[in-house]
Amino acid sequence: ERAGKTVAATGGMRLQFADVLRTGTNSVTITYAPEKTRVELQANTELTLSDWSKGKRFDLRRGKLAASIARQRPLRPLLIRTPHAEARVLGTRFTLAVTTNATRLEVADGKVRLKRLSDGEVRVGAGNYAVAAPGYELAQQPLTGSILREYWTNLPGTRWFDLITYTNYPDRPDGWSYLTNLSTLEMPLNWADNYGARLRGYVHPAKTGDYTFWITAKDHASLWLSPDEDPENKVQMANSEGAAPRDWQSDAAQQTTAVPLTAGKRYYFEVLHKAGVGDDHLAVAWQPPGGTPEVIPGEYLSPFKLKPK
Repeated sequence: ERAGKTVAATGGMRLQFADVLRTGTNSVTITYAPEKTRVELQANTELTLSDWSKGKRFDLRRGKLAASIARQRPLRPLLIRTPHAEARVLGTRFTLAVTTNATRLEVADGKVRLKRLSDGEVRVGAGNYAVAAPGYELAQQPLTGSILREYWTNLPGTRWFDLITYTNYPDRPDGWSYLTNLSTLEMPLNWADNYGARLRGYVHPAKTGDYTFWITAKDHASLWLSPDEDPENKVQMANSEGAAPRDWQSDAAQQTTAVPLTAGKRYYFEVLHKAGVGDDHLAVAWQPPGGTPEVIPGEYLSPFKLKPK
């Protein structure tokens, strides 16, 4: 909508201040070419471009957006205002969703300051979320259903030792991402040939007691756990070589001893995975106290946060 008139948006169209963007069943991407800033409006979203004289300003009235924001000047942050809150951004990747009663911020990289219009504010870092809504605590919370995955491609070999002795490991992966909306700690089958991967995150046990873990992988993988949230304290607990998908019993080394965990705490874990040519897979399971073995549900996982470089 421009100057009160409905205008059909087309690819390459230059937007103006006060334009109101409304999406239907499809998503729309806004790009600001000079600095590689991208804002994706998902279906059924309404966004208004406000005055940019003091920095980029948007009003998100409804729906959801996902943004990758290039670094902004310290005194000219990007601001997104919703009916419930205001998000202040200097450079990050995040999603912002608006419903009738609440605004939810999820941060994938960097930090965003979320200010509730009625009261209070919170800084939300990578791998965390916050909700601004009446009667809801405004606080940073870990995103569950997500882990960090780093990968190295064009890497021959079939054992995880080939990964950790690679010259680009661990600081120069070919790619990385926060895997979101994970239903379980299981990677897609046959992702690629000749790659190595590292999964990092935290498990959040719901019950206090002894847990047993299993790993299955092809070609080769190892499971590491820390007795607390510190990665420096991790120890190798299990490994798998050439097992079939979800075959937890082909080798005794796939299973850990009993691991005592306390509800309400988080524990760092890491998986090193190496795949050669042909089929590949990876999954990690646990057995909670009084429960049955299962691939670890995503609701008990949160990602390790990369430090800014």
